[in-house]
Amino acid sequence: MAEVEVFRINPVLNKCYEHAEYTRVQGTWPNERYFTNVPPTYVGEFIRFEQSGAGDGSQRTDYFTPSNDEEVAVHYSYEGKTSFREVPCRQQQQSDSGTKDKGGRRRRRRKKRKRKTRIKTRRKTRRKTRRKTRRRRKTKKRMYLKIK
Repeated sequence: MAEVEVFRINPVLNKCYEHAEYTRVQGTWPNERYFTNVPPTYVGEFIRFEQSGAGDGSQRTDYFTPSNDEEVAVHYSYEGKTSFREVPCRQQQQSDSGTKDKGGRRRRRRKKRKRKTRIKTRRKTRRKTRRKTRRRRKTKKRMYLKIK
């Protein structure tokens, strides 16, 4: 297997990752690049982490879900070689009950709501700026009249 570049990153919630420990470092700090010749394993979507201890005796475990029914734990190595690679999430298997996934409809509705709120906030900011400009004009007129 050819070498694959991996990254020493902290996973972000609701994103999917592959995990491997790096075997080779290229470059010097801060421009280091990490590579592994071991094929990375798909661990799934990041859901939570647990951290205990302090300093040299600290431990960290990340938890992922490759599918709805199981949970995968990735324990960070003492040497700090634990690496991840962000990948697109794989489709989850539908159950045989014949239920239809309604994710598409919900997503469309959510986007529609966001659009509406964006439009409302734009209108509010426009109103505020209009009010400010009107107030400025009035004060300028008053000042001009006072001077005469």
